Amino acid sequence: DIKDGNPPTLILALEYLRRNNKLNPTAFPLEYWNKIKKWYNWFLNTQKDGDIFLFRWHDSIHQMGASFTSGMDDFPRPIYSRGHVDLQSWMYFFTKFMIETAHIYGES
Repeated sequence: DIKDGNPPTLILALEYLRRNNKLNPTAFPLEYWNKIKKWYNWFLNTQKDGDIFLFRWHDSIHQMGASFTSGMDDFPRPIYSRGHVDLQSWMYFFTKFMIETAHIYGES
């Protein structure tokens, strides 16, 4: 399904590079930065629960109380919960990365 998402763990490595001043347009071209922006927007558009900024994993398996796409399929989840704390944390981290990296590419 187009809404099935996995944790954006690539951002951990990119954040490490950014913090060590190794993430720049020479080492990480604009074309790659644009793909990261597209990926971030995909998360915002597909994993957000309604009009508020709560995020929940969507997956096509629909196992009661589990989310196989999150990598935490053994983690019990309330069936009718509005958001998933692990994805909420990933999105805060991803958003922080996007804000702090945008200036490298001349964006605000």
